[in-house]
Amino acid sequence: MSGRNGFEWRGRFYPWHVSDVGKDLLLIDRISEMPIDEFMAMVGDIEETERAPILLGLIATSIRSVHPDWTVSKIERAVLGMSIREDVEFVYEDDDDEAAVPSPTEAPPSETPSGEPGKSQNSVSSLRSIPPEPSTLRTSSATPQ
Repeated sequence: MSGRNGFEWRGRFYPWHVSDVGKDLLLIDRISEMPIDEFMAMVGDIEETERAPILLGLIATSIRSVHPDWTVSKIERAVLGMSIREDVEFVYEDDDDEAAVPSPTEAPPSETPSGEPGKSQNSVSSLRSIPPEPSTLRTSSATPQ
């Protein structure tokens, strides 16, 4: 049903991922500079994933998922230093164009038992919607004049 959606950076594929794990929350806060609940609500709205802070937050949490041993600072520096046009290639292989991004509360429970430290029951391991082409990114909610 869901294809291979995410992005490639430095020759490696990163599937879309966001969760309520501490490192993800710190990355979201530092990169998007918005409250977590507001970020999560915007991730659920395909139109809002066009905003640069949301897209960069999703990239950061997706990198963290693949590299859980990397520090928040290392991921933050990597994301804030990358060029979306030159360094990142978005991968679009979803058959369902109407697919919405599930919010963490709508995600199925994690396969890991809830008692295991560092694991979230509310993780969204694979986002089904795809951020837009970088040429359409908005940096604010204001409409260009």
